[in-house]
Amino acid sequence: MPKKVRTNFDGAWKTALEQFFEPAIAFFRPQIHAAIDWNQPITFLDDELRQIMRGGPMSAPAASTNSSKCTSRTVARNGS
Repeated sequence: MPKKVRTNFDGAWKTALEQFFEPAIAFFRPQIHAAIDWNQPITFLDDELRQIMRGGPMSAPAASTNSSKCTSRTVARNGS
C-alpha cells in the first residue's frame, strides 16, 4: 500500500496573509485597521492555536488557521 502523503494546502495562504496582513485588514476591515497601532509588531499565533486545539474536534490541519495579536491604539470617538 502506498504511503499517504500529507499535503500542506494552506501554507501559501498563511505566508501571503502574513506578508500582506496590514493591507488585507485595511481592505476587508477598515474600522479594525484604524484601531490597530501599526507601529507595534504583529505576533502571529498559529502555533499557540494549534497547541490548544490539539486533540479537540478541529485538531492538526484544521487548527492551522492563522491567528494574530495586534496592539490597539486609542481612537477618538465622536464627542470625546
